[in-house]
Amino acid sequence: MEQKTRQMLLNEAEFKGSRVLEIGCGNGRVMEMYANDTAFTAGLEPDQEAICSTSCATANTGFICASGMELPFKDKCFDITLFTLSLHHHPAPLEAIAEAARITAPKGRILVLEPTKESEIQRLCKIFHDEDKELDNVEEALRKTGMQILSRNEFNTRFIFKNYEDVSDYCFSYYNHPPDKEKNSRIRRFLGKRAELSPIYMEDTLRLTCIGKQ
Repeated sequence: MEQKTRQMLLNEAEFKGSRVLEIGCGNGRVMEMYANDTAFTAGLEPDQEAICSTSCATANTGFICASGMELPFKDKCFDITLFTLSLHHHPAPLEAIAEAARITAPKGRILVLEPTKESEIQRLCKIFHDEDKELDNVEEALRKTGMQILSRNEFNTRFIFKNYEDVSDYCFSYYNHPPDKEKNSRIRRFLGKRAELSPIYMEDTLRLTCIGKQ
């Protein structure tokens, strides 16, 4: 996943020497793909526990626990603002994009990386939470921004799980869900014959939208 995602990001914006804000950075997994090339990268994440677990700690990176709806930054202070699989979690995506535009400098880029509804990983996650409506809300917000959409690209990344138990652990851990036999059965049915394989390969289809800030 890392190599493909990194290449797609670098294709859409000039990270080298740029000031970057990543909204919804989690534990910094995506930040690690590009941060070394930037002048400075700030990671914003509402989950303090995720920030504490980060392995992305370099001289030019910093983390802040805050919401993407009210960014604690001055106007036009970043060259690139990146939503990492996070915009659909915002209660008002259009307002979140407007806030990202506020802190993005003229000629800068706003990148929106989101899962697609057709993604195999996304369909697996529906067992725990159906995010189709939230993803539709993001698409509607992107249509209403009034800003120039420079590109939209879909690409596939691959998840590699050791076995069925690893898939199950991933799902239950991601959603912080207690043990549930019915959901375990649904995961096994979703995987079908692959549930007996080791390793198990699954595709994640992502969409990257690049917005130009005038």
